[in-house]
Amino acid sequence: MKVDVLRKKMVRPAHGAILDRVGKLKLSCIDRLQFPGYGPFVFFFNATGLTREWMLSEGVDRLEKSLSEVLTLFYPLAGRYCEEDSLVRCNDEGVEFVVTTVDAELGQLLRQRFNPEMIRGLSIYRSNLAGDSPLVAIQVNVFECGGLAINISVSHLMGDMQAISMFMNSWAVASRDGVRRVTVHPDFNSSVRFPSLEGMRVRVPPPKTGKKFVMHMFRFDEGSLRNDFGASRVVMVSALISTAILNSVDRARNRQLPHSFSVVHSINLRGKTGSPIATDYFGNMVTHAVIRSTVSNDAALELSRMADLIRIGLSDARGKYSKVTSDEEICSMVVKDREDMFRDSGSRLVLFSSWCRFPLYENDFGWGKPEMVTSISMPFRVAYLMDRKSDKGIDALISLSEDDMMLFKRDPNIISSSLF
Repeated sequence: MKVDVLRKKMVRPAHGAILDRVGKLKLSCIDRLQFPGYGPFVFFFNATGLTREWMLSEGVDRLEKSLSEVLTLFYPLAGRYCEEDSLVRCNDEGVEFVVTTVDAELGQLLRQRFNPEMIRGLSIYRSNLAGDSPLVAIQVNVFECGGLAINISVSHLMGDMQAISMFMNSWAVASRDGVRRVTVHPDFNSSVRFPSLEGMRVRVPPPKTGKKFVMHMFRFDEGSLRNDFGASRVVMVSALISTAILNSVDRARNRQLPHSFSVVHSINLRGKTGSPIATDYFGNMVTHAVIRSTVSNDAALELSRMADLIRIGLSDARGKYSKVTSDEEICSMVVKDREDMFRDSGSRLVLFSSWCRFPLYENDFGWGKPEMVTSISMPFRVAYLMDRKSDKGIDALISLSEDDMMLFKRDPNIISSSLF
């Protein structure tokens, strides 16, 4: 699949439309804990009835114009990060906007067994935020049929999944109906409520293993997630993936089960703290629940036990934050959770990030909702969970080393409960 770049430019906020803005945006204590790299997402649209010629002219022009307009609401995303001062200079230098053509039919790509590694050329990914790099990079890929894949990559320093989803949905509304129909008013006062704590530790980079990592999509339908032990869909998928890595991957590697292990699950704190946090809060408002346990060497860990561990761990973490009414205490707790996440990180099975209930499949730019949403592999063990478009199941995007992925696909529970 050949991808040719047609043009590349910086798209800036529409002139004269930004009122009551700040020139510098300080990062909150939670923002500063995040990896500086980018989170890449790719949205595939059939755009039935539209030609490549129309999409490359009117379609791309509409995307670019609406992006410029919506950046008036999300103007810090068009700025540049200053690491020395831990702030964003809101200087309107713009977001990167790339247009490409793809010598393939989108339908053919979506009909075959889908492998996220195939679409790496359709996205912009940077592992670090260097120099004057833009905080957001967008690549619009137009297929021969007129269908397209829109990649959006946002620096983790700027926001979590809810923040990125807020921006993507606002852009889609502006493209489809006009920017006046955008009802979101993002709140960029994160550093006011959650300023950096004196002497706080900043982000810790993920370990560099030297291995090549790959990502594959595993599809769990609604029926495969039914269970008799009270586990939610997210807990059940997390338990299936964790036990498969423990029993079929790590055991095969070490010829025995690791004595201790940990599972890490991200938690969106909006609506879960005693101190209310608005849904339009833009930035990072996420913590991590670290679930630790031990296992004997002579027996595989049962799925029901793993599900109980994860369910109780998530419930305890949410309960802990629901009682906190002080913003300073929330910040201190998130910092401690982050430090705990990297303690004994060698025993960690996998990091989970749930995108379920985010309206990823509602982003309609004017030619229909996406047929598929995906990402690309990260250089560490991670599983991204998202709602399936067709039913109440879950699609899991799992990043593992090449050797570990081969072993993972042979696990009996993964074979019986998922499609890949």
